[in-house]
This record gives sequence, structure tokens and C-alpha cells, in this order.
Amino acid sequence: MQDGKASQTAQYITFSRALETQERPARRFFDDPYAFALLSGSYRIFARLARLPIIGKLICDILDLGWSYSGSSAVVRTRAIDDLMYNTIRGGAHHLVLLGAGLDSRGCRLDETGVIEVFEVDHPAAQDVKKERLHACMGKLPTNIRYVAVDLE
Repeated sequence: MQDGKASQTAQYITFSRALETQERPARRFFDDPYAFALLSGSYRIFARLARLPIIGKLICDILDLGWSYSGSSAVVRTRAIDDLMYNTIRGGAHHLVLLGAGLDSRGCRLDETGVIEVFEVDHPAAQDVKKERLHACMGKLPTNIRYVAVDLE
């Protein structure tokens, strides 16, 4: 986290979620309507370009060449964590703590999290970026999410 920007790792994982959401609408692993809004800079540009069928396939192929299966790994990991959270909340959990939340949008995008208290723990600058971008696309932030500012380094 530097100068009010999200980390490259947070941007890349969010980019993977954006590609999954827009690239394969009929058979995607999850839906993240906030991923594109959370992106900035070149990640946002490439996510927009990836909406074009041929260019989108090319972008995914290039990513796999540079970082073999890292995008698909992020997608599978997202789905696995989502499933674990669904089961835990349905099992009676009343709180969710996301350490190093970065640009994760689970607190907003999963219906199950709307009925519990969500604590997002991360660097205050990362949280400021995230809250600003979410507010811009949602109009208001969910009231069940608490942002806990901590420098995890």
C-alpha cells in the first residue's frame, strides 16, 4: 500500500474476479458486481478491454503465459472461501473477520453477509481507497461492515 493506492496483489486478485464475472456469465464460479469498480489504472483498462470477446480471450491467454494459472487459482480460491463462508454463516456464525481485506468485496456482494457483522481489517489507506470506490458505485456503504484500521506490517 503506497500513496493511497491499493496494493498490486489486491488489484490483481480483483482483476481476476472482474474477468470471471464478465468473461463467462453463463458458467462462472461467482458474481462480483463490484470488482470492476474497485479497479484502477491499467487493471481497469484491461478489464474493460477484456469485455470484447477476442481481446478478452487474448488477455487471459497472456496472463496464463506470464503467471501460469494464477488467475484461475484466484477464481477457485474465491469460490472455495465463499462456499466456506456460506456454510459457516448458515451454521450460525454472527460475525465475519476479513484480515488483510484489501479490495475483497465479500461483505457487499454475498447476500449471507448482509445479516451478520463484518469486520474488515486492513491498512487505513487501503480502506480509504476501497470505501471511496465502493461508495461511488453503490451510493452508500453497507451498515453491517466495520472497517478496522491496522497496519499489518
